[in-house]
Amino acid sequence: MKVTLYGASGTVGKYVLEEAINRGHHVVAATRRGKTLSTHPLVKHIAVDYDDISDIELTLANNDAVIIVFAVSGGVAKSTANIIQAMKNQNIKRLELLTAFGTSPEARKKLGFLTRLALIPFSPWFGDMPKQNKMVSESGLDYTIVMPSWITYEEGKTPYKHGDFKGKSARSKIRRVNLADFIINNLEQNAYIGESVYIQE
Repeated sequence: MKVTLYGASGTVGKYVLEEAINRGHHVVAATRRGKTLSTHPLVKHIAVDYDDISDIELTLANNDAVIIVFAVSGGVAKSTANIIQAMKNQNIKRLELLTAFGTSPEARKKLGFLTRLALIPFSPWFGDMPKQNKMVSESGLDYTIVMPSWITYEEGKTPYKHGDFKGKSARSKIRRVNLADFIINNLEQNAYIGESVYIQE
């Protein structure tokens, strides 16, 4: 599979990149500065201007899918909107978006009352991620929105839960290596199409 990874230099993106190439996928690692992240022959590094749709299209040429793992800080909605338009221009349908736990009103309906209440103080931290989620869910693409619990740097893959399981909690955790494992698994299996999915250990 040929995948474009936006946010490849981030703290999650590096793990997703490693997981993808370990499974033999070709990856376009797109970053604002075109930073070299790996010398592996399956990786191509491209600098991208997220304000320029034609520039984004260059990172998508002949690829099968897109993964967005932007950092949570700062504005993400405009860049995502431009990526969506570029995907449509290039006839690419499959998109995975990493966002934060419970960032959309629809996703919060799957949570218990106390968990929804506990998320209220974190709303300012979400920035424009709710807007980002909405535009992805209304894009007409074959999307999956991935909503992890607290992300940690612990090493070593372990069992984890995903989907509509009991006990979903923002206070639980998920290792970056497990999160990357799920993101690539989900892409390979073409699962959770048109869904927002929770994941935690």
